[in-house]
Amino acid sequence: MRRTKTVRLASVCVAALGMVLSAGGSAWAGLPASSSIRPHQFFVGTVNGVPTDAVVDVLCPGPSDHGHALSGQTLQVDPPGSGVANLGFTGSRGKSIVANLAAAGVTASLARFTHYGSAAPFPTSLTLPCSGQGVVSFDPIPNSPTARAFDVTVTFVNLGV
Repeated sequence: MRRTKTVRLASVCVAALGMVLSAGGSAWAGLPASSSIRPHQFFVGTVNGVPTDAVVDVLCPGPSDHGHALSGQTLQVDPPGSGVANLGFTGSRGKSIVANLAAAGVTASLARFTHYGSAAPFPTSLTLPCSGQGVVSFDPIPNSPTARAFDVTVTFVNLGV
């Protein structure tokens, strides 16, 4: 009798989990790309349209070690697509996402997003390294214990040489 109850309980739990997972997937499928960022949502950040290993084009005059990003480059936050691992999560309180840059000698806030699918320009006023790597971290705001940032590694490429 006890074994039968355990098997039934396990079956009910598996069925309930299946319903929750399928409901979550269909909720994202119907979410417009321009919808508001809200708590309890997964997301991805992109730099120049890619969520991993992005390139930021920099123009460095002469023999300088530093320059500025070229115009026309973008930052964006989107609902998750297929094939992206380690998704960001807005947590229990997140209603916006801030893109922050950390690179050799540079830390800066780049853009703030309140809707998915809206592109923001990569700032051209920042002084950036002419080569090397950095990280653009897409951080949920306000933060909470359940929030998780989405990080994009960027490589700076000097187009002035």
